[in-house]
Amino acid sequence: HHPLQGKPSLIHSKFFPPLQGAQGKMSSSDANSAIFLTDTFEDIERKIKQHAFSGGQDTKKKQEELGANLDVDVSYQWLRFFLE
Repeated sequence: HHPLQGKPSLIHSKFFPPLQGAQGKMSSSDANSAIFLTDTFEDIERKIKQHAFSGGQDTKKKQEELGANLDVDVSYQWLRFFLE
């Protein structure tokens, strides 16, 4: 006899966006698309500073007026995932 007694179940999971933003895809063949457990602190810092897609505006003035678009900011999305 099955423990769910034939009742359906649902599994919900979130995928991390790649560092390049939602339009990209994480790939083991692209070392800069993700942060790996084997990366050094220096590698992680470099990847975030150079490759992480930001939700910031094009200019300082726009950034001050509108703020960041957190829906597409990769660093924010990753922090949100780990801090929830």
